[in-house]
Amino acid sequence: YKDLLVENPNTGNLKIDLNNLHANSSDENNTNILFNINIFNLTIKTKKGGFSIFSNVRHNSLLTLSDSFTYLLANGLNKDLSLENEYLKSSLYNEYGAGYTHRFLEDKLHIGLRVKYLHGIAHAETQKKSSLGLKIDDNLNWNFSAQNAVINTAGATDDEFDISKSFQNNGLGFDIAARYDYSEKFSFELAVNDIGSIKWKNNVKNYTIDDLAVENGFYEGINLEGDLENVEDELIDYFEETFVMSENSKEFKTNLLTSSYLSASYLPKENHRLSLIYNSIFISENYTSTLGLGYNLIGKKNTVGLTLSQGGLQKSTNLGINALASLGFFQIYFATDSILEAFKPIEEVKYIQFNFGMNLLFGRNKSKLDLEE
Repeated sequence: YKDLLVENPNTGNLKIDLNNLHANSSDENNTNILFNINIFNLTIKTKKGGFSIFSNVRHNSLLTLSDSFTYLLANGLNKDLSLENEYLKSSLYNEYGAGYTHRFLEDKLHIGLRVKYLHGIAHAETQKKSSLGLKIDDNLNWNFSAQNAVINTAGATDDEFDISKSFQNNGLGFDIAARYDYSEKFSFELAVNDIGSIKWKNNVKNYTIDDLAVENGFYEGINLEGDLENVEDELIDYFEETFVMSENSKEFKTNLLTSSYLSASYLPKENHRLSLIYNSIFISENYTSTLGLGYNLIGKKNTVGLTLSQGGLQKSTNLGINALASLGFFQIYFATDSILEAFKPIEEVKYIQFNFGMNLLFGRNKSKLDLEE
């Protein structure tokens, strides 16, 4: 936001500055929006573990734009242009799941597995390694080109969507986790989440632009001395004739954004915990990793913590806080790994992640409430 929204020195208000956006862009500029809304979660504990059932709404949007695209936004079509790194992937889906955890080796080893039924609501994605190009010759004629230009959509992306058939978009997902308590002071945790995929079958549309060689994409422009009333129609006719688009309904599959988590914890004193944390998520065929240090002060009913992390989607250093409070059977928690971003003006915010939730706890001895969970 800080590159797109800048302060107007005359009024003090924010304004959109596309030239500033392009001036601060890199070869690849990524915008990622990920959210998870927990609709329902019920856990029943046993002597050696526990069962759980849950429901979540998940959304992932990944957008990559090149500096060529930001130049186009700022300056229009006034020089040779090649759009090759542009990519969009956006998914909205429900997950309904059940999980089980069990303790082994005298309760030192904890292993958990969650199985999730995935219900795809909507999806849109462009094909990677596609390209659109423009070359301007010495006579200022435009020559367009296109290669591998494909857009796949499914689900609730237009008015033809039938919600009664939306469960045709489905798949399976898995989460796996383990914790080993080496001693009273040292413990280790490992988790891999969102292993799986969704098969999109309902309201599928594949839009394809036929490959166009640059020599076949010639456009000599508009005769400004002629009739200008039909300029818009002439442009539409040219692009429809030059960029030949076809549509079909071929089913396709998309993978979940798989993430992994590894941590080592040390308790120097009973109520103090130090952690070394490594997290990675697989986005756009690349792993994005974060390494962090954490500290938690653990009380009987409350716990607070601080984290310092490096990496992530923005490859930056972030300070985070987390807290949990229990009031009888009511429990509330929140966490963020980028607390300083929350106090910045919106035009300066680069990245923020926030988690908030409430739990209702029944049937447990309050004196044994395990806040570390």
